[in-house]
Amino acid sequence: MHCSCRAHTGGCCQWRDSGSYGRDVHIETFNLRGKFSGEIATEQQLPNVRGKNKKKNKSTNMNNELINSERLKEVFSRINEESNDEFVKELSEIMTTGNIFRSQIDLILEKYSIDYVKDKGKILDTLLRYMEIVLEDDILTQEELFCIKQFKRIFKIKEGDFYENRSTKIARIMIAQLYKIYIDKKVDKTEALHKVSLQDLFDLNYDQFNEFDLLEVENVLNTGANIADLDTFVQSYSNKNNFNRISRSRTITREVMEEVFIRDKGKCQVCGSSENLEFDHVLPFSKGGNNTSNNIQLLCFECNRKKSANFGTK
Repeated sequence: MHCSCRAHTGGCCQWRDSGSYGRDVHIETFNLRGKFSGEIATEQQLPNVRGKNKKKNKSTNMNNELINSERLKEVFSRINEESNDEFVKELSEIMTTGNIFRSQIDLILEKYSIDYVKDKGKILDTLLRYMEIVLEDDILTQEELFCIKQFKRIFKIKEGDFYENRSTKIARIMIAQLYKIYIDKKVDKTEALHKVSLQDLFDLNYDQFNEFDLLEVENVLNTGANIADLDTFVQSYSNKNNFNRISRSRTITREVMEEVFIRDKGKCQVCGSSENLEFDHVLPFSKGGNNTSNNIQLLCFECNRKKSANFGTK
């Protein structure tokens, strides 16, 4: 039988099942940069083609997804070393093998009684830590983006999950990245593409991404940037919305305070203390941070002072 999957994946393997009535079952593997992973799925990882269920089920294909990336192994090796959580450590060990099957993930989740839906926050936190590490060099390679997209599929992360469940952490990452992009009051082609990658990274829609992006634009315009030096999206938005410099106030509204207090469950977001709490700007007001809930978090007095002392040193 002629193989039709090579053009899409760069390689395939075939398995002939005695109950498949002579049909070849293709086990697709994911291909990074044109290199075949070299891993062949076992019978236990094959889709069920016996009996009447001869049509390949997309959900079972997850068992055949392989991710073979040295960068992935490097990052999860670091996560394994720094984490004290047994679930995260065991998950990281699986990731460092480079060959990841949904069945393996399911076994770990079952072992620690973690549900894809009910405990999604724990999974999101692990993936967000991965994202933080790969962004330390302020670059998102195609390989890194590929791996993250596969993680979302394997862990059943849907569009909106990051924004709805971890908005504060996303804000911290996005604001730090956008601050670096706009710090010289100019956006070149590479930086504009990086903005697109950041939006894709967290599955943000147009309005959600604007919450972060336009705040930084406002800041650089208020500090003397020429809108002609920014990317075409900002210029287009400015033409349509008469976007211009506006005065800023550091006052946090009562509505935002109430929203943040409820969202952060009345606890410091660093140490978990419920004493001597303060409303902190994730990106300091002096650096262009705004007063919306995405840029405000609860910190105790001590953690807030430590953050103030360390900001900008990394």
